[in-house]
Amino acid sequence: ALPDGSLAAKSVDQLPAEESQEASSTEAGALADAPGVKEAASSKEAGKAPAVAGAKEQRKSVYAGNAYQGKRAISLGYTSKGDDAEKFDKAFEANDLKAFVELLKSTQPIESFEERVHPWAEEPKTVGALAGTQLAILASVAENEDKTVKGKIREAGAIPPLVDFLRSDQQDRVQIAVVGLSFLTSDCPDCASEAYDAGAMELLMQHMDSTVAGMR
Repeated sequence: ALPDGSLAAKSVDQLPAEESQEASSTEAGALADAPGVKEAASSKEAGKAPAVAGAKEQRKSVYAGNAYQGKRAISLGYTSKGDDAEKFDKAFEANDLKAFVELLKSTQPIESFEERVHPWAEEPKTVGALAGTQLAILASVAENEDKTVKGKIREAGAIPPLVDFLRSDQQDRVQIAVVGLSFLTSDCPDCASEAYDAGAMELLMQHMDSTVAGMR
């Protein structure tokens, strides 16, 4: 069974000063008591990462989740250089599902996270995979909070590209697709039908003998 929860990410330099002073690296106060993470916490020494020669300035962001591996709340930093990380942050701020869907194709790399945020799925290695993770978590929250979210994610066009993730040679994308589609198709016939029409069934059957239990 997959845990439910929520994920959020935004750049540290966008956080208010008082928020950056109160953040915790492992648990963020009231964040822990919320049914879903409402906003990410920053480290006490939050700030912009040093510029990289010949490239855009690195942007340090915070990635937070809830109810993963028994943790009530966690906050993890990652760095990325390029426009897609900024687009992701803006999509998070606006809860813009279409923007997340548009970002699924992003191959802009991000660094590995300091702690695992899912029991078995690989951590997102690109902004595209991170966007897929965010959609998966929004779908998981829909189980208990807003059951219309799954339909909205489908209407935003998320299912075909998530099914395409199953065809990827990058394991983080494949595993994130399995997590996301499992939430989206649960008790949502429209999502299940669209995933089937996109070829998800045949692709998922290929993982029946996977050594990763969550993929079976």
